[in-house]
Amino acid sequence: DPGLKHWVSGSLIRPDEVSDSDPPAWWLAHEGIVAHVSGSDQDLLYLAIPLTGRFEFSCDCWAAYWGESNTGYGGLVCDTLHGSQRTLIWPVGKHEERGTHKPQERWDDWNRIRIAVDTTRGEASWFVNEHLIYADRDIGPTSPWVSLFTFGVCQTAIRNPRITGEPVIPREVTLSHTDRLEGWVSSFFNETQPPRRPQQPNRNPLINSLRKKQVDALDAFDWSSKDGQIRGRRIAVAADDEDSAQPSRLYYHRPLRNGETVRYEFYYDSDAKQLVHPTLGRLAMLFESDGVRLFPMSVEGDVAELVRVRSVGDSNRILTNSATDAAKLSNGVKPLPLKNRE
Repeated sequence: DPGLKHWVSGSLIRPDEVSDSDPPAWWLAHEGIVAHVSGSDQDLLYLAIPLTGRFEFSCDCWAAYWGESNTGYGGLVCDTLHGSQRTLIWPVGKHEERGTHKPQERWDDWNRIRIAVDTTRGEASWFVNEHLIYADRDIGPTSPWVSLFTFGVCQTAIRNPRITGEPVIPREVTLSHTDRLEGWVSSFFNETQPPRRPQQPNRNPLINSLRKKQVDALDAFDWSSKDGQIRGRRIAVAADDEDSAQPSRLYYHRPLRNGETVRYEFYYDSDAKQLVHPTLGRLAMLFESDGVRLFPMSVEGDVAELVRVRSVGDSNRILTNSATDAAKLSNGVKPLPLKNRE
């Protein structure tokens, strides 16, 4: 829709709902109203421009039966207009979830939602009809995107979006930082990553102790980050049973637009088969010593050729442009200049 030229649509789809028949998210703008017509499982509309600093984003969100709309920032979704139920807070991918009190919502009516952001303090607070619903004091730098959210089955609308304050547009976005993975989704193959927002304490101190040990142990999760290095847990597979290797995928929630670039470095070890395979959507580009092959990912069929990300090193730099590189790499006939054990 030309009325949404400063927005980009994306959907988060569960593995059991991955299908070529799933309709794409359909958002449109008309006379100052942004409407969601149809979509897949979880549909988001991202402001195409990253925002940091001290600012507020506000809009009127419609709330009705199977017609709720909500907002997000910092890789979080505040699912507060939720059928008079309690508010749910979850990162994109929903690898964790916590609840808070019920909002002061008006049903079958417009509700004013306001997000107050201060990235210098790592804070974001959500207000519904000027009532504070949730305050997060652990907002990281890896996902500075304002977003609108609804479920694919919902037909809903948003109006009067406004940005006020002192927003800053960063020249680039750091996608990995210390131990943070906000904005990264590991749910495609039902994989895990460490939670950041603690659950309510359990009455049993032993359970609380086990929870803490699990969070502290990076190997307890399929994906984690340490010192800005994104790591995938390695699962040993017998040399004579490589067909049983399990696929693994971690992807960033906000789609690339034409002209945007992602740059990263990866570690490569030919003996241990440690390698990063970049993807665009569900298309994986398999890096091999004799070239590149394109491989469509699926949750069914033979996907054993996909390899986990083991670690991110300081060599083997990759520069990927969303519009052109898939076509260039599809040739895959020339040997790749991979640096072994770097």
